[in-house]
Amino acid sequence: MASVIASHHELAALLSQRGLSSEPTVLTAEQVAGLNRAEHVSVEATFEHSHVEAPHFAGVQLDCDDAGTLLTPGVRYRVDGVLSPAEKGPVLGDGGARLRPSVIEALTQGRLTDHAGTRISAYRSLGSNKSSGYGDQPEPRESKLDVLSGEQDGITYVAKIHGLCRYRELDWIQHPLRSAWRALFPSGSSLFRLSGPIHSAPVPSDDPLPSDPEQALRSVRERLVQSIENHLHQLGAQGVLAARSGDEMFFLRLGEARVLRQTAAAVDTVLWEHTMARYPPEGVTQPNHPPWLRNALLSGLMARSPLPPVHREPTRIGDRWLMVTGQILRHLSDQEVTDELKDKSPAQIADWLEQAASRASPSTELQPDWGLVVMEVVPHSQPPQRFAKSPPLRV
Repeated sequence: MASVIASHHELAALLSQRGLSSEPTVLTAEQVAGLNRAEHVSVEATFEHSHVEAPHFAGVQLDCDDAGTLLTPGVRYRVDGVLSPAEKGPVLGDGGARLRPSVIEALTQGRLTDHAGTRISAYRSLGSNKSSGYGDQPEPRESKLDVLSGEQDGITYVAKIHGLCRYRELDWIQHPLRSAWRALFPSGSSLFRLSGPIHSAPVPSDDPLPSDPEQALRSVRERLVQSIENHLHQLGAQGVLAARSGDEMFFLRLGEARVLRQTAAAVDTVLWEHTMARYPPEGVTQPNHPPWLRNALLSGLMARSPLPPVHREPTRIGDRWLMVTGQILRHLSDQEVTDELKDKSPAQIADWLEQAASRASPSTELQPDWGLVVMEVVPHSQPPQRFAKSPPLRV
């Protein structure tokens, strides 16, 4: 069995050898299973648990050694790669169609990651939005980017970044973001982009981070902003930068994001969204705000955006720190959020957010986006639920 295509040069050589287009053809699972010729494809499907030689993705077999460790059964993925049709005539073993991946991306549930006593899980909505709240757009715009994790000097760092941009522009922005992150954390990982060809972009600086977590988070923000500043007219980038150092948590909340602490006793809001609705100018009441102004961001991952202070909180084993982002926060009452999140696991919270988005709009294209990252403080000796660590970040 082959390995995931690890570089753009390898992918280009394979496509040239087979006379295939450099742009993958987007196909449904049914179309992929019915192909009888070699093709460069992109397909979304659920990974199924099956025998090692049986079809387990979109009716074909993923032709890579580490599919069983990279992918989780029951989770939906996007896979780009080169499809080889089923072999004709008598063959030994499985002769069915095979898909050799170049990109594997989890769509709604990220890879579980552990960093020295901090367990990180991530979830996000699947759909795109034609009406973003930042102005109507002529085509659907994806409202999801990535969740990145890393570790330096015993401190765990997480970046939950999301923004609105045209789907075809997602990779343009993700590459410089991941390159900047990799320069900071060489063994860092993306919780959603599990594998893909290496595509390096210039990074603003490879200087080490300050040892103080507060200063480090400000430095991380500055370098991420510099990495994507040429794309900022296309991207309302926002989210949360977080760090855990021993018995303290640090958060730099940017834009439409809320941070909550879940304990055995209660769920408490630590940081509200940094929007006009939450922090109206003095002397101006909310009813006087038009909708577009109420949802205006007061900070973000943007060069000229104000920099909020880094928030510090004590933490202990058993605490779960919930970072909820996106337009879903506009559709939920504050009391509803704290009540519903009290006794739920991270996966149950994600299910509830998806159900809330469905209730907010019957149209999939207009449903509010959402993202969830959970940092859970666990004993150092406690084994991970599934994976020890994500593979090093590939961009």
